[in-house]
Amino acid sequence: MRAPSSALLKIDVPLMFIGDDASPGLRKGAYFNTIKRTVKYLCPADIVPPYIEVDLSELDVGQKLLMRDLKVHPVLKLLQSPEQPICSIIGSRAPEQKKSK
Repeated sequence: MRAPSSALLKIDVPLMFIGDDASPGLRKGAYFNTIKRTVKYLCPADIVPPYIEVDLSELDVGQKLLMRDLKVHPVLKLLQSPEQPICSIIGSRAPEQKKSK
């Protein structure tokens, strides 16, 4: 008989964004742009994370985090492109200026 193996599950793991109070970009008045709220992984049933922390404390204006930047358990296998963005810090829009004739 074979030893029972842990079942693999395809799951959408929610993202929890932290460190927004320390982000240099957000402190400058830029905006936080959420692109993804969950990420799809293949993982063993006994190692299902309740969420993944996404640290924003190092992000400045114009920077973004990609799927490959996530810190997860090594047995989790990403089922999406590692190049997909998760979030970004975007600058504030400049007020529209009146055109002079």
